[in-house]
Amino acid sequence: MDIIKLNQACRIQAAGGENRIEFEPIYIQVSHIESFYSAGRTVLKMTSGDRIEVEQTLEETVALILGSNSETKMSYTPALNAVEVVGLLVVMSAYLTDKRG
Repeated sequence: MDIIKLNQACRIQAAGGENRIEFEPIYIQVSHIESFYSAGRTVLKMTSGDRIEVEQTLEETVALILGSNSETKMSYTPALNAVEVVGLLVVMSAYLTDKRG
């Protein structure tokens, strides 16, 4: 069971009615991630149907997921272009499909 630690965005409403966002640690089982995308922040779509907004970027999330599996031998490059990101997402989709199967 591969588990990663991310920081979930939590919206807090202050007494004056003002909203702010704080980040709380959350532990995610990798096999429960259906997909993820960037919408200002990274959003994980879970197999339960829940969507979890996290502080980590797409690249950081991919690195954590790939790093959680000792069988996976891919290197993390901090500056990825759009084609490389799409390629990583295809690899991640195949990886997650294999883990569920």
